[in-house]
Amino acid sequence: MSVENILNEFKKKFIFSDWFNVCVIFLFSGLLFGLPILQTNMTWRTDAYFHLSRIFDMSSYLREFRTPLIVNLHSFADVGQSINGMYPFLSITPLVCITSHLSPIHQYFTINWIFILSGSILNYFVFQKLGASKLRSLTAVSLISSFINVFAFSSLSLHGVWSIYFMFPLAVLSISRLKNNNWWYVLTLSMSLSFMLNTHLLSALLSVLLLSFYYVYIFLKSENKPKVIAKTVVSLIIFVILSLSTLTNLLTISKDSLTSLETFQLSAGTVNIEQMIHSLTNPSIFGISVPSLFGSLFILDIVFLFLWKQLSKHTHILFLIALALQIIVSPYFPWALLQKTPVSTIQFPSRFVPLILIILVIGLATDNFFDNTKLIIAINIFSCLLAISFQTSNASAKIHFPFFPPQINNYDHAEPNLLNYREHTLLTKDDLKNPTFYRLKSYPEYIPKNANKHNNLYSDSVNNHIVLNDKREISNVSVYTTGNIVNYAFKDEITGNVDLPLWKYSGINYSVLNHPDNRIKLSKRHTVSLNTQKTKLIQIKVTNPRIVDAFFWVSIYAWVISLIAILAKLIYFKIPNTRKYKH
Repeated sequence: MSVENILNEFKKKFIFSDWFNVCVIFLFSGLLFGLPILQTNMTWRTDAYFHLSRIFDMSSYLREFRTPLIVNLHSFADVGQSINGMYPFLSITPLVCITSHLSPIHQYFTINWIFILSGSILNYFVFQKLGASKLRSLTAVSLISSFINVFAFSSLSLHGVWSIYFMFPLAVLSISRLKNNNWWYVLTLSMSLSFMLNTHLLSALLSVLLLSFYYVYIFLKSENKPKVIAKTVVSLIIFVILSLSTLTNLLTISKDSLTSLETFQLSAGTVNIEQMIHSLTNPSIFGISVPSLFGSLFILDIVFLFLWKQLSKHTHILFLIALALQIIVSPYFPWALLQKTPVSTIQFPSRFVPLILIILVIGLATDNFFDNTKLIIAINIFSCLLAISFQTSNASAKIHFPFFPPQINNYDHAEPNLLNYREHTLLTKDDLKNPTFYRLKSYPEYIPKNANKHNNLYSDSVNNHIVLNDKREISNVSVYTTGNIVNYAFKDEITGNVDLPLWKYSGINYSVLNHPDNRIKLSKRHTVSLNTQKTKLIQIKVTNPRIVDAFFWVSIYAWVISLIAILAKLIYFKIPNTRKYKH
């Protein structure tokens, strides 16, 4: 068989075979995002520390099939910060559960790979439902893969952003079908929005903001508006059920006034052409580089501008929307005037960039002009080269990086030095198996607000595990956590009032395990306090409210039922169609 015949056979497979294309996606994502699973050490210049710590804490519960606490006892200085309560974790819970027995490095990259692989396969079929051919759908999936850099130091390389890439197209598809008689899209709309909310709050809010405009357009265009309203109400109900765990966690923690998110100058987080060009000259991950997303956006802008005359009116509208959003996230928009408004909670206007990119990808996938073979080949080659550059840049950087200091216990709570270590060191399996590693850093935006009044005096004393016994500091304390019990072991016996370095939230249950008669009180530091007789050990048991645990499992079961229903529907309709085709 000649080379030409072989190429023609592959072309037929790409054009006509979903199974073949899914295998290609599996292989492609495996090479790009699965290979890091084989690493014995890793760079951690991303927000990897934050996610490694969350996963480590969740794994300690899920490997025993227990509900994770909404305060973190196994990470973030082991002082019971409410990160699990404020930062949704339901979407990655199944991934953490099935990988909980892997080593932390392998677990972290396996979760990333499964997340990307599942989302890519979903997108492949969603783009076809939106009107794309199989080959264009595959190309769109390839292009999205080039937006994901699992090694980049950037807030745009998080699971929350990835949920935009993989759920936003499904939400668009579902909204576009609300005017039809098919009620299944009511369920997929609820699932897509709930998944984003259960992954990252800000990403979900920004996505809903843009989707609301499209929903209004579909509603006005619909001939049967009561039906659209009815479907919207049903979808909202299902959405709430699927998101009950996240919503309950937020409401539980909201009983306490927490410190606000770290604020940044909005005007400093904009996107300009210089950054777009710079990111193309620096697609690697050295230092806090400009995200390569900006360069990808710049190239797509150029492509759409040059091909303007050949593109459909539908694509013109999408491109104009993307350009309008780029003007909004540029320095020309008066972001400084919004600094002291609730808008500042988005932290960086550049958070809109992933949404702009996915809008352009939808335009690329649904425009028949992009069925051009040469253009598709060019897009795929560009995507592969950019994605591979992340791997090679990471590998070359690791050659010159020293390992994280082996005397890790000497760096307990060394938060001021953490950034330097994160920028220039490697982590090994042993580093990530050491519980002390997850005590290096805490996040002040997740602690009670009144604890931050005296120049972080209270916050620092808690993070440094300083116990106050009748207002006298006791620093020689051994703190260790077993399950949902925090143990404080003292060298000498203590008695009287004891103020423990464990944040106290009014929505969480605290009790003294080894002295059940001792009553828990709230200290000036907003921590757990109690009066005790002579003792060398205090054990504090921390539990979620029953409603939190109940709604966690309600959401899990709701998701399982929804996924089974979708799969059953797909199989039910697929089998008759297959039989009809054979006869």
